[in-house]
Order: sequence, then C-alpha cells, then structure tokens
Amino acid sequence: MKRCFLVFLVVLGSHFSHAQWTLQQCVGTAIERNIGLKRNSLGLEQTKLNQEQALGSFLPNLNGQVSHGYNWGQRIDPFTNQFATQRIQSNSLGLSTSVTLFSGLQNVNQYKKAEVDTRSQLLTFDYQRNQLALQVSVAYLNVLLTKELQASSELTLNRTKQQVKRITDLVNAGSAAEGSLRDIEAQLFSDEANYISAGNNVQSAILDIAQLMQLTEQEQSDFSIQADPSAFNFAQEIPNLTACVQNALTTFPQIKSAELSLASSNLNLNIARGGMSPRLSMSYSYGSGYSGASKVLTGSPDSLSYPIGQVFGSGQYVFSFPQPVYTTSDYATKPFSNQLHDNVNKSLFFSLTIPLFNGFSNDVNIKRAELTRADKELSVQQTKVQLEQEVRKAYLDVTRAKANYQATQKAVEASHLAFDWNELRFNQGVIGMSEYLDARNRLQQAESNFVRSKYDWIFKRKIIDFYMGVPLMSQP
Repeated sequence: MKRCFLVFLVVLGSHFSHAQWTLQQCVGTAIERNIGLKRNSLGLEQTKLNQEQALGSFLPNLNGQVSHGYNWGQRIDPFTNQFATQRIQSNSLGLSTSVTLFSGLQNVNQYKKAEVDTRSQLLTFDYQRNQLALQVSVAYLNVLLTKELQASSELTLNRTKQQVKRITDLVNAGSAAEGSLRDIEAQLFSDEANYISAGNNVQSAILDIAQLMQLTEQEQSDFSIQADPSAFNFAQEIPNLTACVQNALTTFPQIKSAELSLASSNLNLNIARGGMSPRLSMSYSYGSGYSGASKVLTGSPDSLSYPIGQVFGSGQYVFSFPQPVYTTSDYATKPFSNQLHDNVNKSLFFSLTIPLFNGFSNDVNIKRAELTRADKELSVQQTKVQLEQEVRKAYLDVTRAKANYQATQKAVEASHLAFDWNELRFNQGVIGMSEYLDARNRLQQAESNFVRSKYDWIFKRKIIDFYMGVPLMSQP
C-alpha cells in the first residue's frame, strides 16, 4: 500500500507541473465547443420559432396592395363605369385583413403542441449534454488511470535498474555469475518497453479527451489534468437500488422528453380532429383608386338652341331652350387626391366552411395521429424499461467493482509483502533470479490490477451518483 500511495503521489506531482484542468473545466469546455450540441441548439431555436409562428395564428393578417397600369382598347373603366377606348392610366390602393374566428380549436392546439415540442427539444438537449459529460468523465478517468500505470511502470523500471547496478557490482567482484546479470538486463529491456508503452497509452488517453474537448494543438501541448486525493472516497456507501431507480425514472430528461412527445402526439390528434369542424373566418378590405378616364368640367360651355318643330299655318320654327354644348377642352382629368377620396370602397365578409368530403384526408389524418399516439405510448414504456435496466445493471456493476477493488487491495498488500521477502532472500543469495523475477512480476501484475479496479470502482460509483442526480461535473 505504501508503494501504491507513492505511485499516486508521483501522478499528482506530474499533474501540478503544468496548467491544471479540473473535471468541471474539461466537461464545460467539451459542452461549449461540441459541434453536435451546437447543431442541437439550432434545432432548439427552430422549435422556438415554430412556437412563435403558432402564436401568430391567433392574430389577423394585414396586407397592402398597390398597382399602376395602362389600358388600351375598349373597356369599362371600373371607376367611371363608362366605356373607354383611348389609353387609360389607372392606379389602385388597398388594405385587406382576415382572421380565423373558429377552426375546431386547431390554432389553440397547434400553439400548445409547439410549446410542448420546445420543452421536449430542451430536454433532448439536456440528455445529449449529459451523455457528452459522461464520455468526458470516462476519458478523464482514463487519463488518470494511464498516468498511474505509467508511474507504476517507472517505479518498476527504477527498481530493476538498481538491481542491474547491484548485480553488476557483484559480478565485477566475482560474487555472482554473469548469467544473473544477463537475466536482469533482459528484464530491464522488457521494463523499458513497458514504460514506453505506458507513456504511449497516456498520450492516447490525452488525445481522446482532447478530441472530445475540441482542444487546439497549442492547448493539447499544455494539457494536464488535476486530481485531488481527498475526492476519492473509497469507503463511500452505495445508495439503495430502489432509490436509484426511482430518482432516474422521475428526473431523467429522456423520460420527461418521451412523456412530452406523448403529450405532443395527443395535441396532434386534437388538431387532426379539428379538421372535421366547421371553419368561421372574417375578412375586411379598404381600397381606393385612380383612373385617367375620370373627368371634371373646368370650362364654360356654349349655349345652343335646336329647332324642334314648326307652327302650323305660319311655318314658323319652334326652338328648344338653350342647351349647353361641351367640348373636350371644357374637361380635365379629375385630380389624383380627389379620386382617392371619392373612390373609397369597403367590404366586410364572414365565411363559414363546412367540411363534407375531402377525399378521406381528414379521416386518414385522424387515424395517422392515433397510430402516432399509440407509438409514443409504447415509446414512454420502452424508455422507462430501458432506463430501469440500465440502472439495475449499473448497480450490479458497482457492487462487483467495489468487491473487486477490495480484493485487489488485499492482493497487492500480500504481493508486496511476498516481494519484499523474496527480494531480501534474493539479495542474500538464498533464491535465484527466476524466483525473484517471478515474485516481482506477480507484484507488478497485482499493482496493475489494483489500479484498474480502483478506477473501475471510481467510474461505476460516479455512474450511480449520476443516476442519483449528482452532477458528473463534480470531481471524481
């Protein structure tokens, strides 16, 4: 145990020689930079826009209309109601609005559905963020594991170097056979290879977490993680299984998201049923226009009398009263502003549409919505069953990991005592090289198993904490 504690201190000393990253910082950086989460946040914004659009369905629309044109040939001018044959310029301006007064509560249900979909998307985002945090935690602990294994291999290498030096001195003094030196040198080369391999494993583990965090090349070169020995509470009791399952089923985002998807499908069914309801709408328009054919009198006409008969007997002509005679010069186009004022027209309409037959589209929409709702009900059940199975498996894993940790802890203590005894006997010449190396290799294997079981216990304990609602971003 003293040796293991020394290994752990070596790991911690190497951590604090560079810029230190805590687990919180690693998870926060990964969440901030992850491209998949950024894309999901865009999807969340889309659902918010859908909600805003659904809210707008309660409001009346408003549209403006302006036109300017020319007409040739005979036509009835819409503003003078007279035939016009010359080229006529015309303009029209108007505003129109309409609003749905009742549509089977479809707009109400569409807004509720958009609101539910937004909440569901937000929970999906939380779930994906939790999954990323879990991946970073695994990678973080793997860096600690590989670093501790590297430190252990370095101590083993140094111990072998000391033995090489001791046996070399004995061979030179004639107190040991040269074969023993060759055996320990062969072991030294093997230990050097193991140390190099352990260093490669550390670099690979660092690369894995750096890729999850989207670190730059410069950030990777300065990357080092921080570990706090007091954070490892190996005596911590495992929570009750029932409490773990209950907490996960009531608080986890995937459960809430599945339930909201079911609520959304119920609202979608109500929307489909609303298609069978009559639709009442109202529209209003206000407009005016201008026509070049609209004229007003501006001049003074001449007065002319026309013979309308003769007096019988005298033959004297009888003339009509003087009649005004107009020419084109007596008229001018009516001013634009006057026409806009005089040509104002307004309309107000109420429209009731009753769906009688639409090619089975409404019936099919209702049946499709019912099938979707049934699928979502099964999805909720499946999600709950799957999550409960995951919690139960994690609970079984953590109990096994704890038992394995305790067993390897005893094994490494026994192996260390055995090695110390065999090393003493080897130094005294009581046992040979093969027995010494066999004891040393058993110790090395026991230490390696202990380190792996320790981090396996830490990680699986964190999984249980996660199911109990403890954030993964806390230190292990």
